[in-house]
Amino acid sequence: MVTHRGKNMRSRLEITTDRDGRYTTQPSGDGWADALIRFVGSVSARVSESDDPTYIRSRLNITTDNGNDNAEWEGDDWAENTIQYIRDFSAGTKTKPETTTSLEITTDRGGRYTTRPGGDGWVDALIRFVGSVSARLSRSDDPPYITSRLTITNEIGKDVTMWDGDGWAEAMTQYIRDFSAGAETRPAIKASHRSSSRAPLSEPLSVRERLESFLKYEYPHVWFTSTDVQTHYGRIYGQINLSTVSTYLARMYNRNLLERRGNRMQREYRVMESEIPELTLPIMQNAN
Repeated sequence: MVTHRGKNMRSRLEITTDRDGRYTTQPSGDGWADALIRFVGSVSARVSESDDPTYIRSRLNITTDNGNDNAEWEGDDWAENTIQYIRDFSAGTKTKPETTTSLEITTDRGGRYTTRPGGDGWVDALIRFVGSVSARLSRSDDPPYITSRLTITNEIGKDVTMWDGDGWAEAMTQYIRDFSAGAETRPAIKASHRSSSRAPLSEPLSVRERLESFLKYEYPHVWFTSTDVQTHYGRIYGQINLSTVSTYLARMYNRNLLERRGNRMQREYRVMESEIPELTLPIMQNAN
């Protein structure tokens, strides 16, 4: 094992944020690794003090007698990944992670989350990142529509996979685990919003598809609330949580399947005319 030490060692670390913040350092010599780690810690502590943390990207360049080494990270785990890479490089365990990854998660409201973990911990880092983004976005009373793109590069080549729709987090997490274990290079089932169903309720459907079809056939031309749907749906298919109904209604609205009116406490929905199947009659509607 060869450690990277000596006066010829030079490094440059640049950290930028989405609010025009920019931090740089250029340590060299025997203490370069400790200096970089202290710098990462200080910047991380400074930006995390905000009640509304910024989005961060880091770029590290290390120059030795053998040449230049460049690596980049971004997203929530940038500090941990940067520090781990510095330690590994300094110890001579690797000059490049055997596997590099890039995960980008976007929403239909302009939100964007990215991370680029590599090395031995890339699996756990990606799964933690997926979980943190999923939890953050699901807290909203009106969740956005999510699209994700994962790129994994190793000694064999590059694998690019995309998911969107309600099950993106579960599908991606399973794919990452399967890929790491060598079980498969493509998920058996991808989450996708493009499979919006117009089939009769008698066909086997997912909860999302069943609820969409249920609304189109049971609530054409009328306004309804989450509680209305929970009660009516429960009589036919069994109990469903009100929070589940509210989440799916909000997502259907985001996909232009439903109209919406009222405030958060008195919110009502109606199926878009273009989504109503032929030969359906409106159910009796309560007076508004």
